This record gives sequence, C-alpha cells and structure tokens, in this order.
Amino acid sequence: MSSQGRASSSRWVPLGIGLCACVGLTVGSLALGTAEGAPTTESRPKTEAVQVVMNEIPLVCPPGIIDPEDVAPLRTSSATDAKPDAEAALATWAPGHATALTGGGELHLLGSEASSGDVTGLSLAGRESGDLLSLAIESCAIPGQYLAFAAGSTTVGEDTVLVLANPGDMALSVQAQVYSEVGALLETPATLTIPAGSTLSVLPGSWVEAEENPVITLTAEGLGVAAWLQTSGLNGEVAQGLARIQGARPAETVVIPGVTASRQSTLRVGNLGAESTRVSVRLLGSDGEELLSGADGIPVLTQSTVSIDLAALPSDVNAIVVEADQPLVAA
Repeated sequence: MSSQGRASSSRWVPLGIGLCACVGLTVGSLALGTAEGAPTTESRPKTEAVQVVMNEIPLVCPPGIIDPEDVAPLRTSSATDAKPDAEAALATWAPGHATALTGGGELHLLGSEASSGDVTGLSLAGRESGDLLSLAIESCAIPGQYLAFAAGSTTVGEDTVLVLANPGDMALSVQAQVYSEVGALLETPATLTIPAGSTLSVLPGSWVEAEENPVITLTAEGLGVAAWLQTSGLNGEVAQGLARIQGARPAETVVIPGVTASRQSTLRVGNLGAESTRVSVRLLGSDGEELLSGADGIPVLTQSTVSIDLAALPSDVNAIVVEADQPLVAA
C-alpha cells in the first residue's frame, strides 16, 4: 500500500441516546458460630439481591484511518513498546470531556443523566486520496472482556489492521487467537500488553498468513478492551475500499442488519462455544422471514468457523439472523 493520501482524521459525533449499565450482585454476611460451634438455623443470615448502578460508563472512540504500512509486525508486545500518557486516561475523565489516547482515539465518560454528558456517539474518519481513499463511520465502543471479529483476511492483496484501546489507568494484557475451519491456528495465543490510556495497532497477518476467512478473538481482564478491525485491499492498482467494524460480544443469536445482496457475498460464522453446534440462518425481508436455503442446522465444530454462500440471497432481504445453542460471532 502506498501512503499517498493525507493524514487521516476522525471526529466524534454525539448522539442523544442515554445508556445505563446495571449489575446484579448477591451479597451476604458471615455468621459466627454458637457456643457449640455451628451456626443455628435462626442465626444464619439470608442473602439479599442488590442492584448496583454504574454512574460512569467509559466510551472509547477509534482513531483515524490506519495505514497498514505504518504498523510494525509483532507477535507479542509489552507495556514498554508504546509510551503512555503521563497522566492515566481515567484520572482525567469528566462528564462530557474527551481525553486523547496515545496512539489515536478518544475517551468519553457517560454520566447517569443527559445533562452531565450521557450520550453515545459515532466516529467518522477518512482519507481524501490514495490507496486508503475512504470515509469510515463506526460506533464508539464500551470496553469488553471478550470480543470477536468475523471479518478480515490475511491473503495477498488485502490488509487487515487490528486496533486495540486500553482506557484504564493500568497496563492491560490481551490474549488474541485466530480460528478457521480447522480450529485454533495459534499454538499459543498472541499476548499484547497495552499501556494505560493508549491505543495499539497490530497486523493479524504477522500471526497467520494466507487465511481467507479468519475469526479473531480477544480476551482481556479488568475494565476490558475496546477494539476495531480495519480492512482494505487492492485489485492490481485499484483500491477496493475500506471498512472498519467494532469487536462483538459472542451470542447465541446474531442479527446482521443492512444486508446488501452480492454475487460474491459469504456469511462467516464462528462457533466460540465449548461444544459443537448446528447453525440456522433466517432472512428478514419485506415479505417476512424465511430460512436460507440449505442453512437449517449446518454443523460447526467447537472453536471453528464455517463460510456460507450468499450468492442466491434475495434482493429484498434487509437483515440476517444467525442462531445456535453456542456463542457465535457472524458477519
């Protein structure tokens, strides 16, 4: 890829949509024994369900377009590979205030009330010219501890960049694994350490070569990681466009909206559960819903992927629903 275009830029666009995250906790206390030793039935405390409301929610917006030629191949990284902000990002958060991440991207803090900055947003980034000519629109993300991507490729002519952001006040360790039809492709997961308040870009092609339909997973602890996958490619010297998607939390039902029929379209599904499963695909269109022909109970082994041909997809389909009894990622 050439780097003829100007440096990319990104802009955070607020939307007036409130967010609230609630966590159900079960709390109890420890009863001391009676003089005879064991606690009596009368003295044994009852557990009580308590709802805890998070008043501050981290929202991470991605950086501008990343030139793959500017990303150094690496198998692992440490906290010293990137210089963190002198002051941790979390320490500078305030409602409605944006904090820049080292390496690109922004942090926003969502308050519990709209008047104090309770918004979500989209990030717009683009290049005006060159091989990466594009305008990418992507949602800002709430960090997660387990994210997955059913997109990208490491074949010749295509570039895939994985962008990871750590909004926390401590270095974050992330484990990355790549799956295909034959299962996990890395003998041991790639280990990436992201400094506090920083963004790290990596090339999955440095882990696995010539994989046409990979599924990538990320596992993190603590506050979690926000992540996006940027894909682009060339057909000879003609740019094939650029796309960027946000990491998804695997689920037994995946809805893919905004579907456009294409002769070369395929549906990529990854079974990330502990057991093999059978996948069914439903199509939602103007005439209601119907099963995709030949896609009722497709077997998918545990920790592996399958690609489903969508060449015969009807032109009036608006969304695709993928279902199984194991957690899936699909795109």
